[in-house]
Amino acid sequence: METTLTSGQLELQLKLFREKRMTPKRWNRILASGIFADLCDLAARLDRRDDVRKTLMDMAPKERQYITVDYNCSLGTMVHRGGYDWVEEGISPKYFPLEGSGRRDFATRLFHFDNDISPDDAADGIAGADTANPWVPGKIEHLLAYGAKYPEEQREYEIHGLGSLLVLGDLKVYRNVPCLSAGNGGKRERWVFIRQWGDMLNDPRFLAVRPVIKTVECLSAS
Repeated sequence: METTLTSGQLELQLKLFREKRMTPKRWNRILASGIFADLCDLAARLDRRDDVRKTLMDMAPKERQYITVDYNCSLGTMVHRGGYDWVEEGISPKYFPLEGSGRRDFATRLFHFDNDISPDDAADGIAGADTANPWVPGKIEHLLAYGAKYPEEQREYEIHGLGSLLVLGDLKVYRNVPCLSAGNGGKRERWVFIRQWGDMLNDPRFLAVRPVIKTVECLSAS
């Protein structure tokens, strides 16, 4: 049985790694997990890719959810509209200034990664999911708009706004993100607070957004 890969096959593999923004750290985790070994097994069935993708990547993301961010409102008003049970004091313009104007519509998607992923790897994973129409990490305003429109989501898992990464401390090592969750009261409450990276719990999701491009139909005069 021929088991030597051709140079063309190896080049295609390297191309795929570049397209998917594979990092050495993530590749080592894939190898350590045994998943790649299972894929290489001669008995592995390779004809049901959709099932594999759903299992490995938590496919079935809610990509058809939309939000509107009203930049005419203050951050405090955005928080108030969400009707949250508790808001951490640090959720303020001092740490999370708003940049934008008018009302803007966004499509959203919740990304799911391993709990120990780094901020940079998570951002790369979001950017690499659709290079033709890229997703970008959601900011505080997107997070609050999402929580206000879809209040039940944060009762299922923590949702993080990586686009508003907050770095604190003289050595710039304390990296934090705004977060929606059910708090400590089971699923009865809805909280908005700042989560320090590395302390993420409850199988978190990362909110990503992209602008909704509205098309105008032009009707020719008859």
